[in-house]
Amino acid sequence: MRSILRWNLTINRKILIGFLAVICICVAAITTIAYEQISRIVENKISLYNQQVVNKSLDNVEFYLQDVAELAKNISVDDQILDDIHTIKANEQDSKTRQLLDNAVKKYQFLKSYITDISLFEENDRIVYSFDYDYKNVFFQDEWYKSYEQSSGDSYFSSIHTSIIRGTSLEGIETLTYIKKAYDLADPTQYLFTVAIEMDAKILNNALRQLDSSDDWGTVVYNSNRQIMLQQTELYPQIDVAKLLPSVTDNDFRHDSIRLQGQRYLVLKSSMSKYDWQLISFAPYDKIMWEVSSLRYYLIIAGIICILLAAVISIFISKGITVPLAKLMNVIREMEKGNFKVQADIRSGDEIERLNGVLIRMSNGMENLIERNIQEEKLKRKAELTALQAQINPHFLYNTLESMNWFAVRKKEMEISDVLTNLGKFFRISLSNGSPFIPLHQEIEHIRSYLNIQKFRYSNRFESEIEVAPEALNYYIPKLILQPIVENSLLHAFKDQGGKGSVRISVAEQGNDIAIVVADDGCGLNEEQQSKLRESLSGSKTNDPAKGYGLRNVHDRIQLSFGVLYGLSFESTLGEGTVIRLLLPQVEQPPLELT
Repeated sequence: MRSILRWNLTINRKILIGFLAVICICVAAITTIAYEQISRIVENKISLYNQQVVNKSLDNVEFYLQDVAELAKNISVDDQILDDIHTIKANEQDSKTRQLLDNAVKKYQFLKSYITDISLFEENDRIVYSFDYDYKNVFFQDEWYKSYEQSSGDSYFSSIHTSIIRGTSLEGIETLTYIKKAYDLADPTQYLFTVAIEMDAKILNNALRQLDSSDDWGTVVYNSNRQIMLQQTELYPQIDVAKLLPSVTDNDFRHDSIRLQGQRYLVLKSSMSKYDWQLISFAPYDKIMWEVSSLRYYLIIAGIICILLAAVISIFISKGITVPLAKLMNVIREMEKGNFKVQADIRSGDEIERLNGVLIRMSNGMENLIERNIQEEKLKRKAELTALQAQINPHFLYNTLESMNWFAVRKKEMEISDVLTNLGKFFRISLSNGSPFIPLHQEIEHIRSYLNIQKFRYSNRFESEIEVAPEALNYYIPKLILQPIVENSLLHAFKDQGGKGSVRISVAEQGNDIAIVVADDGCGLNEEQQSKLRESLSGSKTNDPAKGYGLRNVHDRIQLSFGVLYGLSFESTLGEGTVIRLLLPQVEQPPLELT
């Protein structure tokens, strides 16, 4: 985006490209997010609906299985059948009892149209009763029966197998057999016989076909041993369900998707509540999710329409901004040529119109501004001359003092000569070529001259001592910061003191800083005076602005030059004296930006 903005494009095109870029990004983001969210919601709803269909179909299958199980239970506890079985076991040739048993079993068989056969046999594979069936050990060698013998428990559902019926229209059809053991009601531990109810698998397949809303659906029902019990896999000749089943059943999901033969399928899973049977249904993802695919195209079309509308609106907006700006540019070019009377007629009612008003007022006042600049230049030159004259006057005074010093030496007035010499040094260092920073040794020389002058003035009523660390002499400090402090001590510390006083000045390094201490043994300050001085140093207004003005001036100059970490502090004890401390950084070169 930044590289585009650096191209030599007009503002109109930059605005248009910027608007379109932002809108395209926003529309693409909104469309993508909306598609993802809506697709997820629709997909979940469709999956949930199909899951409900799967659950319902499996419930129908379970209903028939439960119906057969209930039928077998009723047979196993039927008093008539149990009595007939006891009689036949006692006398196998009793044809009358066999007829009664046949009538009793047929009563149950005719209750359900999908029951194809009911057989009663013993554990030694001996048939006790079979409807329309020769008393031969025929089905005892079938694979489904061998699977039953290997199982444990009193009941068992076989997998799909060919009907055991022979010589009728039922011969060869696919069936399932439910097997249940029957025990003596008087002695539940006494085994009597086993009930085998064969049912037409068509009734279960019809229940599963409710899932097959198209020719691309398929369903598999399997037990806990992954043995396929029912399946509608003829719809998938290219899919080996037996090989696919382990990878699908290992996943604990309700609905998910897999890819088979390059096509995506939705996998729906459900379990029976009373049996260890589970159902997996394969549905073509694209066909059941066609609403999601349609939604993608609708969103793309809506996004393109939004972008086209945004492009048209962006053109109008950019024109509304750039056309008034072009008029302003023409006015500025005329002003650049010196024509201040040209004006642009802009009535956009926005900031550009207000900017045009400002430009008109600026052009109307341009000549006055130029005239004022000329006058200001004249005043500036006058001020520079005045400043130069102010520097000439001290030089004249310094030269006059030098002449007077030589005159006093000639007259052998050495005391006057000393005072004039110190006064000359004082003025010389005060000038310092106009620089606000001087080396520390010059500041010490300046304060010595000041102290000598004041000793002459006060007839040596005080003593002074200066102690400076040699390594600190060449550091630069603000000019004339000691004289106001010493002057404050001489004016206030000793004015009411009868005897001699003393002023001691010490300079030492303190880490990367310089510490300057000015101590006197004068009368000191009381609490009120100390409070006013602290207020003055902090910048607060006091009732007496003159109090502490010199000290505050020094404090402010140090902080303006080096920051709030540096400056002036004091301690005072009434009747004992005052100690003033200055903290400055170690500066080896004069700060040019401040000079």
